[in-house]
Amino acid sequence: MERLIAFGALAYLALGLLSEAHAERIKHPTGGYSLDFPSGWAMEKKKSTYALTHADGSSFEGTLAQLPPDVASVKVAALMARAAALAAGLCSKEPATEFELAGPGWNGNGFHCNNRVDGKSRPTQTIAFIVKIKSTFYQFFLFVPRQDWASNREQYLALFKSLRIGS
Repeated sequence: MERLIAFGALAYLALGLLSEAHAERIKHPTGGYSLDFPSGWAMEKKKSTYALTHADGSSFEGTLAQLPPDVASVKVAALMARAAALAAGLCSKEPATEFELAGPGWNGNGFHCNNRVDGKSRPTQTIAFIVKIKSTFYQFFLFVPRQDWASNREQYLALFKSLRIGS
């Protein structure tokens, strides 16, 4: 009887973990790429961006990066995006955490920073990822509650790692 109860408990736990790990591949309507999002994310209806929102207030947006024509390095593009995020108030003056990722047909650099606290809205974080696909740069911005990076870093990196070209 104890074995049956233990087996039932393990099966229940496994089913719970599988349902939490479920991801939905969401394709960009015209961009030629897709990402795997955990359940709870919904696509917004915007023509020029790949935008999603979550019930917890988090948001995600992907667009073509607007860079000078002579930029060829994804590292330089990421530094420019970080400078723009700082200038726009999306990052505080605290140092940002940087990361590099690569996948089939792409490579990218990203950063994580705490947003400036304005006293009006809840404290948030910006996680940005700049990707180079052939000669084209894309930028992805994820805005999440302030402490999410510390506890969900691997989940966010897995989201970016799920990038697939042409699917």
